[in-house]
Amino acid sequence: MPTTRGLVQSIKLDPGFRTGPNQPDFCYVFIGPSPTNTTVFGISFGSPTDPTDGRSLYFASVVEALSGALFARREVEVNDDTTIGLIDGLRVLPG
Repeated sequence: MPTTRGLVQSIKLDPGFRTGPNQPDFCYVFIGPSPTNTTVFGISFGSPTDPTDGRSLYFASVVEALSGALFARREVEVNDDTTIGLIDGLRVLPG
């Protein structure tokens, strides 16, 4: 599983994943050394209609940690699924 290291440059939330109200929310995370040199990763929040789907809470926590790293200008390491670029793991590095 590849690891990418860099600063969180931007986070964009796409409610309903542009396909309808019963679709999962999706988040785009741009990580790299500068705003013009980034890699885009995705986070899917799971099923909005299934309250037992624990992925939503987990990925909301990941986005919260990424937001903290963005505002504190802390470097992060993300592990991603090689096939579609979804974040599997996150490590916020010490400042």
